[in-house]
Amino acid sequence: MSKKEKLYNSIKNSPHNTSFDDLKRLLELYGFIVVNKSGGSHYSVRHPQINLPIKPLPRKNPVKAPYVKDFLCWIDEIKEG
Repeated sequence: MSKKEKLYNSIKNSPHNTSFDDLKRLLELYGFIVVNKSGGSHYSVRHPQINLPIKPLPRKNPVKAPYVKDFLCWIDEIKEG
């Protein structure tokens, strides 16, 4: 099992206890672009293969579970191909 899969499984099994850095790292491993253009507390997340609006990601620890679950759904779309 690769590091990417281990991190994905860890976050999926515990979405209520996910740090911002772990989620950001996972998103970037799957090709997502995570940027903070404004210098504020929210990052913008998008992916070139998904035609969804840019999603905000607040820099808080732990990240709230609804955000984590939404991003895991996006990752599942990428994995399905």
